[in-house]
Amino acid sequence: MSDPGVTYRKKTEIDEYRKTKDCILLIKQLIIDNKVATEDDLKDIERSIKKEVDETVEKARADPYPDAKDLLKDVYIEENNDKRKRYEVLRVNLIFRTHQRC
Repeated sequence: MSDPGVTYRKKTEIDEYRKTKDCILLIKQLIIDNKVATEDDLKDIERSIKKEVDETVEKARADPYPDAKDLLKDVYIEENNDKRKRYEVLRVNLIFRTHQRC
């Protein structure tokens, strides 16, 4: 469901939707019913995925920010117009500095 909680739906409606229409739960049950994997197998897979995501997030947070000069690499085509290049560099530097403060 796209809404994050009970902002405009009742909890019972959310629970009922998740039981009957949540794609992830439906596929999970289909896998178990057809003996493709056990519930324990799926829990192991979920733990493994969560661990990998947590490690990747931790690494990303520990990595330094890229140099401002590298932010435009492979994003914009190189043009001969120096004014345009200066504008893009100034704009990206401003965006970069704004995000550093967040």
